[in-house]
Amino acid sequence: MKRVLDTIFEDSSVDTTCVTISFEVTNQKTFSLQVKGVPQAAQLTEAEQKLESTHKILRVKDKYRISYKALQALRIQAGLQIPTTKYLNTESLRLGTSFEITPIQGVPDGGMRQISEMVSYLMDLPENRPLLNTEEDIITIWLRFASDGAKITKCKDSVRAVCKLIPPIEHGRYTRKSSPDDEITLLLYMGKEDRTTFETASRRIIREMKEAATHGYQVKGKTVKVAWLLCSDWKAMALLKGLNAANSSHFCLWCHCHKHDIANFTKDCDVQRTSQRQEECLQPNAAESLGYKESDLLPFIPYHRMIPDELHLRMRITNKLINQVVMYSVYQGNKTRLVEAMKDINIQFQFFEKQGDDGKNSINTWTNFNGDQLQIVLEKLNILAILDRGPLDIIKLQTVTKPALIQAIQRKTGRVLPATTKKAFLVLEIQHVLSLEDQRELVANHGQRPRRIQMNGAAPEAEQGPDPPKTVDPAGIQEVWDGFKDLMVAAKARPGTRNALTPQQFHEDAKEWAEKFKEHTFTEDVIPCIHGKFYKVCEKCDYLRDCSHC
Repeated sequence: MKRVLDTIFEDSSVDTTCVTISFEVTNQKTFSLQVKGVPQAAQLTEAEQKLESTHKILRVKDKYRISYKALQALRIQAGLQIPTTKYLNTESLRLGTSFEITPIQGVPDGGMRQISEMVSYLMDLPENRPLLNTEEDIITIWLRFASDGAKITKCKDSVRAVCKLIPPIEHGRYTRKSSPDDEITLLLYMGKEDRTTFETASRRIIREMKEAATHGYQVKGKTVKVAWLLCSDWKAMALLKGLNAANSSHFCLWCHCHKHDIANFTKDCDVQRTSQRQEECLQPNAAESLGYKESDLLPFIPYHRMIPDELHLRMRITNKLINQVVMYSVYQGNKTRLVEAMKDINIQFQFFEKQGDDGKNSINTWTNFNGDQLQIVLEKLNILAILDRGPLDIIKLQTVTKPALIQAIQRKTGRVLPATTKKAFLVLEIQHVLSLEDQRELVANHGQRPRRIQMNGAAPEAEQGPDPPKTVDPAGIQEVWDGFKDLMVAAKARPGTRNALTPQQFHEDAKEWAEKFKEHTFTEDVIPCIHGKFYKVCEKCDYLRDCSHC
């Protein structure tokens, strides 16, 4: 809808002050949504109006293949407000300017761009030229660096690294909106997203990034330095910073906590990792590694300027929430309700069997969702129509170790499942092949009691007595889902807008949500992304605070 409205505004020959959208729903009721604050030409400076008008003329020229000569004839003979051929040609050239792509030594199929050219290009954009109009000799701009791997074909992988200029901030608000011109691809190569290949491919880029951060580059008589932010998915940030993966004992990208404390939300969320501590832990005689595995490829980006990618955070946590509801519906025998509820929100969902990792046996699974589908399910699924309030004792199958689950399936069916089979699939299979009594016996003999938070060195509560009975509470689960939606809205909110939160306020809301999440599940369900969520907006606001002094 946003793209359609943008097109309408671009093609409109009149000033639009507001837009009203009317909806007619099945119960014959009509309601409307009024969108206010549509930018008007009068709100732009004269130079911005001329530039915007020029871009529209160039789009029409390219779309209908109009020559410069024809445009000038219209300007002279019809008296239309059309810029000169020289101005149009210069702006068209600027929009079509491409950087020189340099082959990467040691990587046969890849290319890179120079940081110095990228900085000069960004500062030459019309919206960024005012940054150079200052008496200061040294100017600092903020750039976000990100990298990610993607499959080109079934057997071919690629890795891309990009940077994006973050608009300046005044009085807690961005001075302008971001534009596609702000993002530039720095590096692209065909290959695996692994440490060795990336280090080889990015050696020159990283050297130039460090130069931009420490000394800067000369642009029109000014020294432009770069303050870098690192914003990628968990895997990429761990790879770039030389840390262990998310499933390790010391898993966190910011603190030194152990995985046994992953659900301890009473601790401070201060950033503990530093480059100095990393060097100490990598020494041969170091007492412990604390999750530091290799050297830091980006030591000029401190750990407090690492921001986890919102999209991956949202998808990981949403997947966890949805999988919990799916498992609960299976345990309660409400699979049909779940399928119908998905159908009500136009999501295709089904349970099915597929071939196992060993290529011989089949396993039970369900439909996987893409990012858009996850968002729809999170926003619209009616959990109260799916689940019943009831005991969670069968849910404790999740606390049985994978080897015990595999052995139980083998004893019952004779099938041998590989050790790499996902635990969720094993639990589902146990649900199908064992009776309720056999499942309870399996949990009693091989189940690990759900962990409780260990405080001040005391023994975990789980070892001090039986667990209190838990129940599936559909209303409580719905509250967890709604709370997560509110947190993600706040995390994406622009500074100074209605949904934006202060770091302290977000931290308190996130802690309250995490405690509510634990009420309706087990500690084992707290994943690293839930732990890392406490640092996300706090570090974003730290950038805003630092940036306001630049």
